[in-house]
Amino acid sequence: MLLLMIVFVWWHKATCQSNTGLEQYCFMDNKSITLSPKAWYQFNSGWYVEGRYNYDAAQTASVYGGKTFEHEATFSYELTPLLGIIRGKLNGGAIGENATVTYKKFMFSIQSQYMFSTQNTALNSMYSWSDLSYDFFKGLSAGVSMQRTNLYHTKGTSEKGIFLKAEFGKWEFPVYVFNPEGSERYVVMGLNYTHR
Repeated sequence: MLLLMIVFVWWHKATCQSNTGLEQYCFMDNKSITLSPKAWYQFNSGWYVEGRYNYDAAQTASVYGGKTFEHEATFSYELTPLLGIIRGKLNGGAIGENATVTYKKFMFSIQSQYMFSTQNTALNSMYSWSDLSYDFFKGLSAGVSMQRTNLYHTKGTSEKGIFLKAEFGKWEFPVYVFNPEGSERYVVMGLNYTHR
């Protein structure tokens, strides 16, 4: 998979516009509430930088950089391979990608990464968050979601969810419910702003 991404990046010319985004996610279960802010900027050249907190691990900040490659048509895609530095309760680095594919009113997106710890290899992990959504009409979409985590030398866990997303101009309000039928149910709410 990584080799295919490298070949794609080498072969494809980026044609992007500059974008800025601010995102605030709130993870809530019956025990705690965790805020996870993220800020990103994409240059006209396609180069991309992103900062996160409380996302890769609790009380941990991270900075990612990469380059976005996109194509807009009936079948559109956007791919951003990333390298990251992680500091806080977890120290290390990461390699990953953000990808989105859109066809008519359907959209599939995935954020996946491999994180490695410079402190303890038992903390190394693979993580992905994927969404499949349908636009009912402009400004309202819904779909299914899945998060998968594989810690070093473990079988891994999957969490399935559903979500509803409303958009008003440059603002987006997603609401996710993961493990909706189980005792480990939790909610993720977002308040996101994008300037294009």
